[in-house]
Amino acid sequence: DPHLQTAMMTALRDRLQSYDHEFGEYRGPVAHVDPKHGSLEDDWQKLLDTQKTPPGLRRAWTTGIVISETAREAKIGYMDGGSPQVGTLTLAAMQWGRPLVHGHAGPMMKSVSVLLKPGDVVMINPHKHPKGGTVALEQIPKVEGAMLSMDPRTGRVLAMTGGWSYALSPYNRAIQAHRQPGSGVKPFDYLTAMQSGVQPDATILDAPFTERMPNGTSSRPGYADNCSRGPVPFCCGLKEPLMLPTLPLAKPVAPANVAAIFEKSGVPHPRPLFYPAALGAPATAVWPFPRG
Repeated sequence: DPHLQTAMMTALRDRLQSYDHEFGEYRGPVAHVDPKHGSLEDDWQKLLDTQKTPPGLRRAWTTGIVISETAREAKIGYMDGGSPQVGTLTLAAMQWGRPLVHGHAGPMMKSVSVLLKPGDVVMINPHKHPKGGTVALEQIPKVEGAMLSMDPRTGRVLAMTGGWSYALSPYNRAIQAHRQPGSGVKPFDYLTAMQSGVQPDATILDAPFTERMPNGTSSRPGYADNCSRGPVPFCCGLKEPLMLPTLPLAKPVAPANVAAIFEKSGVPHPRPLFYPAALGAPATAVWPFPRG
């Protein structure tokens, strides 16, 4: 569905871009140019014409050249519909991209020159108008993602996107990339337990326990903060990210029965018959194809 596909691509890119801005790392300009003769004020259009369009550039974005900068703003030359334009990029609009200090976003910048120099070729959005400026500084995120929209009754795929841009990476993360589903498998664990006789109003225990392994070693699952909640309602264990009640709940009903619930529910990817599978440890794709 072309309309759903366009909406999905926009939603994925918006979220990846938002996440990238939250992380707060600006990875630098696309390129840097210097006029051999004359000045940037006079020659920026010719210099911009020599630059290739970076792959993966969003439709609303373009590339521009930093013509000049002061402490509070930079003048960016760019082309809009074939017409040369000069926009303003303010210091406030750049604060999302502070330089990293020891792996974390540094303090608020006091000058545009911390990030940009005259002659830098940068990605901009000339239509965003951020915080009083006329252009926004942009960059293609390093983080990737995938989305899939499917009709659960028929299996028809309505829209699918496997990443930021096919031009940047043809790898389709919706069907080729694998990751752990985590708590997404818990409804199947709890459904199996209820079908085995556990009542929905039962109380389950969120507490550390020790499991004897077949090789004679002991395993003691727990949380990173070493905190547990003790007895909790059955629905609470399902609704909240509680790991410790899930393994004891899944053990009596056997992993084979949990795997059978996956099959009956129409999940084609076979589940491994070991207990960490109850916690979503086995990797799967956004759309796992049936095997065979």
